[in-house]
Amino acid sequence: MVMKGLVGILESLGADKWDDQDILPLVKKIQKGLEGDVKALSSYERYIQELKSGQLQPGPVHTAPFWKANAHKFEVDEFALIKELIKLLAVFDDNDTVALTCYNLGEWARFYPDGRKIVETLGGKDRIMVLLSHGDEEVQEQALLAIQKLLVQNWKSIEGGADDDEKR
Repeated sequence: MVMKGLVGILESLGADKWDDQDILPLVKKIQKGLEGDVKALSSYERYIQELKSGQLQPGPVHTAPFWKANAHKFEVDEFALIKELIKLLAVFDDNDTVALTCYNLGEWARFYPDGRKIVETLGGKDRIMVLLSHGDEEVQEQALLAIQKLLVQNWKSIEGGADDDEKR
């Protein structure tokens, strides 16, 4: 529920004025109950939950700082999570997920040593190349940016490249 935006919905409902006096206390009670769940999950754990759901949504786990801090955690089980990301490139009914997947693979490749080679070896680069001609402009843009990141050999030589905090 936390990953599907329930917290934001509850915040919105809590800000509304209600004729029924019982609604606001119930909304506040649910919000309080979810606070513990939200705080208990690290950003890496939230990312894994989102990835396992097969549906990526814009948020703080799709940022350069997240990838910079967590890139090494994705080497577990022979890069199983990166393999899952690459599978999401084939989702045909969710352009947001595909665009975010391109972004995430590009950022991981940027911050993980030999990430570029690993994404290519696992077939990610070829799948991203196909997405350059996707019907959705956001998918095309993120695919192009991901390919650029996969082609750059030395991010430290690019001014400010390693410290880019652009959020997706």
